[in-house]
Amino acid sequence: MLLLAAGRGSRFGGDTPKAYLVLRGRTLLERCVERLARVVPPAQREIVVAVHDDDRTRLLMPLLARLRGLGLTHVVTGGATRQESMQRALAACNPRTELVLVHDAARPFFAVEAARTALTCAAAHGGALLATPVPDTLKRVDGSRVRETVARAGLWAAQTPQVAQRAWLERALSRATADAYAGTDDVGLLERLGAAVEVVPSSPRNLKITTPDDWDLAEAIAAREDAAGMDLGATPRIGLGIDLHRLEPGRRCVLAGVEIESDVGPVGHSDGDAVLHAITDAILGAAGEPDLGTLFSDSDPRNAGRDSADFCREAVARVQARGLRIVSLDVVVETERPKLKPHREAMRARLAELCGGLPLDRVNVKGKTGEGVDAVGRGEAMRATAVVLLAAV
Repeated sequence: MLLLAAGRGSRFGGDTPKAYLVLRGRTLLERCVERLARVVPPAQREIVVAVHDDDRTRLLMPLLARLRGLGLTHVVTGGATRQESMQRALAACNPRTELVLVHDAARPFFAVEAARTALTCAAAHGGALLATPVPDTLKRVDGSRVRETVARAGLWAAQTPQVAQRAWLERALSRATADAYAGTDDVGLLERLGAAVEVVPSSPRNLKITTPDDWDLAEAIAAREDAAGMDLGATPRIGLGIDLHRLEPGRRCVLAGVEIESDVGPVGHSDGDAVLHAITDAILGAAGEPDLGTLFSDSDPRNAGRDSADFCREAVARVQARGLRIVSLDVVVETERPKLKPHREAMRARLAELCGGLPLDRVNVKGKTGEGVDAVGRGEAMRATAVVLLAAV
């Protein structure tokens, strides 16, 4: 999948290119990558973004870790034109990729199911695009004077994503370069070669943010989607995970993937990260997958001292392969020491990244003491409890 974000967005105005504008807490680039990641399972996808060279350090780098957590695989420098950016992004794709989906960073609201349908249509015919029937009467105007009323029957407004068989797209791009032809959409290049291109009905909600007037509408759509939280009313799944580890002096202390200075650390076959163990079990349980001990046995020498982030990533990948995603995460850590408050925000950020690029406001970490009760209260152990909410993509 190619995400084109190298444009300057001159019609929108302002100093910040559109792809990096923040819409209700997330940039358009983040929203698009997150949505693209839902179109196909992780094992079948790669997401390549083409960005302007001027944006890489100042705008892209602060987002890069989160974008990779959402599913971004490659970044390339875009060209002077859309077609050049597409060619550079396509060159970064796995050469065995047979279908290429192209999308704009200015359209954060496309329907995932429509994009999946476009992939199926392109595989069968050559190309496909999302589009909507033109609802308005069209006028051809010369200056300010109407010269002709254009019949709208059969006219559709093109959107992205657009999908092409790779062989067709490579030929079309090569031909366009040779002819010095600049198309206004991607499958239009295929049409010049006679490829069959199918239309997949879309929605006006698949808004292209072009001018400031579009921003208010984008805010309204984003507010509705974000409030829904679990797209399209899918039945949610809840998972619970609990993990307990003894504490011993002189051991390394890693919690939620963050190394913490402490005079005691958890005892475990892996790195003993009780937080990630509880979260991993919660994710697996919600998805109906085998539990942590089954997948990563403590009798397996390959797991000795292993980074528990590997366990969490595997759980997230299994969730995504089932067509699910993590919606929210809540964790309680019970321990007398170390104190978690100084590390809470770093832990939240790391968990947000590991759980598929969750917004921070959907990740919570709370520290509790044992009030002198049981092994936790005596400072001999720590306990982590995690609750995870999953929903269909």
